[in-house]
Amino acid sequence: MNDIDPSYYKGMELIFQGRFEEAEPLLLEALKTDQDNAELLCDLGLIYENLSRWDAAETTFRTATEKAPDSLQAWIKYGRVLDRQKKHNDAEAAYKKALDLDPENSFVWLDLGYCFYKQKMFPEAEQAYMKAQRLYPEDINTYFLLAQTQFEQEHYDEAEKNIRKVVSEEPDFKEGWCLLGDILEKLGRIDESKDARSKGAD
Repeated sequence: MNDIDPSYYKGMELIFQGRFEEAEPLLLEALKTDQDNAELLCDLGLIYENLSRWDAAETTFRTATEKAPDSLQAWIKYGRVLDRQKKHNDAEAAYKKALDLDPENSFVWLDLGYCFYKQKMFPEAEQAYMKAQRLYPEDINTYFLLAQTQFEQEHYDEAEKNIRKVVSEEPDFKEGWCLLGDILEKLGRIDESKDARSKGAD
């Protein structure tokens, strides 16, 4: 940032301390001297998110995308705040803009997959999660989300494979064991299902 108002740095220090209400006027003051700064706008949007001021966050992130249409972070944050407000169609469009800028970003593919999932577009969600999985196979959360989506489509064998990887690496993840129990029940393996559910209940 060039010639940024000193109040910006004071505001960011307050953000790091979780003092969002105190940080807001400082970032607004900094914005007066640098109205086109998308990074500053995203930081201000973060404040509004943490204060649950969703309309203000949406407006601020949207302005950031308008000021800097090539800002990956602005599009991601805009999509997430839209998702948070259940504006899934608009969120989907924002994530696709982000992927135009960085098509190999596994986290955006995850966001897009979740957006599809919330719209009950399960085949599209599965494809997005699989793309994220290929790009970042170490992310165990992807396997859980993929298993959930496959379960919704009655792809139980594939779902079992993915959720077993989750519980093998995260044996204390109760939600994973419960999902495995549901999958095994659908596969008619009742004793195994009961065992998995008991681990989820412990």
